[in-house]
Amino acid sequence: MLGIACEPIDEMMRSLVRKEVITLQSDPRAADRGQYAFLQDLVRTVSYESLPKRDRKDKHLAVAAHMLSTWGSEDVEIVEVVASRYLEAYRMAPGAPDAEQVRAKALEMTVRAGERAATLAAVAEAQRYFEQALEITDDVVEQSALHERAGRMALVGRRGEDVRAHFEHALALLDSIGDTHASARVSAWLGEIGYIDERLEQGIERMEKAFSLLVDDEHDADLATLASQLGRLHLFAGAHELAAARLEFALTLAERFSLPEELSQSLNSKAVLLGFHDRIEEATVLVTHALKVALDHDLTGAALRAYDNLASFLEGQDRHAEALDMASEGLELARRAGDRSFEQLLLCQAIGSMTESGQWDEVLQRVGEALSGDVPVAVTGRLLPAVSIHVERGQLDAASAARRLLAMRALGGDPVARLLLVGQGDAAARGGTIRRGTRLGSGGDAGEARARDPVIIRDEGGPCRGDGGGMRNRQRRS
Repeated sequence: MLGIACEPIDEMMRSLVRKEVITLQSDPRAADRGQYAFLQDLVRTVSYESLPKRDRKDKHLAVAAHMLSTWGSEDVEIVEVVASRYLEAYRMAPGAPDAEQVRAKALEMTVRAGERAATLAAVAEAQRYFEQALEITDDVVEQSALHERAGRMALVGRRGEDVRAHFEHALALLDSIGDTHASARVSAWLGEIGYIDERLEQGIERMEKAFSLLVDDEHDADLATLASQLGRLHLFAGAHELAAARLEFALTLAERFSLPEELSQSLNSKAVLLGFHDRIEEATVLVTHALKVALDHDLTGAALRAYDNLASFLEGQDRHAEALDMASEGLELARRAGDRSFEQLLLCQAIGSMTESGQWDEVLQRVGEALSGDVPVAVTGRLLPAVSIHVERGQLDAASAARRLLAMRALGGDPVARLLLVGQGDAAARGGTIRRGTRLGSGGDAGEARARDPVIIRDEGGPCRGDGGGMRNRQRRS
């Protein structure tokens, strides 16, 4: 209809409304008030596809140009719509003379749409936008960067297969052009997913190779990231001396280059290392500062990890009110950020302190909420106080059902782990004691390290205990 005067267009639209082909939004409260829409999807599809591709392309470009001229190219509110218009325009005529210009604009706006979605915690949409951008670029550097960004969004959204696929693609592309520093950074992200899916040794081996190549080169932020992640992974592999060395190296670079992310993460890992050696108060001081650094610089991932570990250290010192506060603040941040992994961890983090504080009904409600989702193996041990509570209340059938559900849901096909958890439930039903593994000593554990420890049952004939060291001074609830 371009080039037609306004009055004939208005009359034509009113006619289509009378014929119930389209509708006009007249609700004064609606965001799309005054806009027309097809009443039937089939009519809309046929109308659109009856246009020649060249006309469709021209109209997409015209709409995009109109929106940019009306709202401005810096208006983030329209970036997703403009990106979709440029993408469709390019797909309509990828061989047109102006195709490269349209493609470049589509790439720019689609990446911006992904960035906006990420800031709104819409991580699935952000990943989708970065993947759409990948479809329209052949540049190796651009592709590697987009794979890395899509992988990071998948990591936050707990889409494990997508995480590994994107990071491995990025690594292969960077290796093909010899970008060793960027490759080291991506190796660190691959180490993160290796920690999650139990390919720890494989991740460490890859990262150590990258570290040996870069340590004699010019030091930079990528090397600091790699060293920080290596320190964390060596920690969980039991190589404490090597972990300490890598973390000190990372902290040196973090301060030299003013890298708040690496500083916060390395301080956090060093705190966990101190916790392994029963230096709990010192560890608490370090992780408290790690949290402050992360919050001061809006580093969501680092802050969430610090909240989780700080809550665990506080719980281990019987500072249950403070532990609950930290877990609650972290849970709120995880939900705002759309981080499903840390949402699950922090949802379950406070269960020990809640159990010790006598909030048994709230514990059972929180365990049920956790089990309604996809429970990661790492949080299984945090849910076991539910079994203890049912036993304390004499609800042995409920206790048996709870421990079996935990075994089947969280541990899947691992028969050894499943038998361990089933055995724990049986011991609890006989009046045994549920306690955490004491790899970090009796003073308490960092949340992420504690999550990797087995939960041990001792049949002592005493009352059933929960996560924090005994259900003492609590009111039995019915």
